[in-house]
Amino acid sequence: YVLKGSELDAYNIENPGEPAFRSSTLIDWGVETLFPYGDKLFIGSQNGMFIYSLNDPATPAKLGQAQHLRSCDPVVANDSVAFVTLRGNACGPAANGLYVYDVKDITKPNLVKTVEIPAPSGLGLKDSILYVCQQQYGLSVYNIENPGSPLLRKEITDTYFEDVIVYYNILICYVKNGLQLYDISTPSDPVLLTSLEN
Repeated sequence: YVLKGSELDAYNIENPGEPAFRSSTLIDWGVETLFPYGDKLFIGSQNGMFIYSLNDPATPAKLGQAQHLRSCDPVVANDSVAFVTLRGNACGPAANGLYVYDVKDITKPNLVKTVEIPAPSGLGLKDSILYVCQQQYGLSVYNIENPGSPLLRKEITDTYFEDVIVYYNILICYVKNGLQLYDISTPSDPVLLTSLEN
């Protein structure tokens, strides 16, 4: 899946060397991020979160959406909750923060909690742990066993964190000078493995 302007393009990659175009779906202006989860695709845009069914992977179908003030908008999710970081200023007027949506009714996401944080950016999810990048303020590690009340467990403040990808027991962090890789076999306690400077 590739975001292009206001569209979501689907490609068949059975042959990775020759991706085959399958469909294009109009989403909204300012689409920015994709998060696949099970048979659903969560899409963050500058004015909302969109949820699409992947029952037919070649032609995603809209299930629901939640709108917000214009901002930068990454999203991750699990079976019952979606987490969105909104960053205003240059991206728009939304209040900076971590926004928690109940998505048990996938057609009607419901905002249940907002945690104000100074510079929210990318985020990642592993089990009951949420990783939130906060740019110059570092990386925050939250316990989300009770999603409506995220509990801050740890902060890593040695560099500028822009984005993260959870890959099995590795947390890949896009930082100011390149990449940092963390061991997250204990998800609440990331341990630095190596730094790769660009």
